[in-house]
Amino acid sequence: MDTITLATLTSAATLLATDAARGLASEAGKSAWEGIKRLLGWEREPEAENLARGIAEALDGDATLAHEVLSHLKLQGIGPSGALVGRITAKNVIAGNHVEIHGGLNLS
Repeated sequence: MDTITLATLTSAATLLATDAARGLASEAGKSAWEGIKRLLGWEREPEAENLARGIAEALDGDATLAHEVLSHLKLQGIGPSGALVGRITAKNVIAGNHVEIHGGLNLS
């Protein structure tokens, strides 16, 4: 899996997990996170400092698992984590909501 896709899926799942832990996720979000935890084989909540790494390590090199996690995130579809994964097609892409460039920029 390319690094952009891995980073995006990891970020979205981590954000969803964080929202669920804080009680900020909708019922659909909580359900999506529970489904993702089952897919990852996690029976309990991981420690916050290990969350992103654990998700990334599980997804890296497992396209089937990544696709299943993406499906759960798309089902959630509400809030920031759902917005991150509407569609992922990445090859040499840089994306951001707000980008500031100071100095020169050469895009060749």
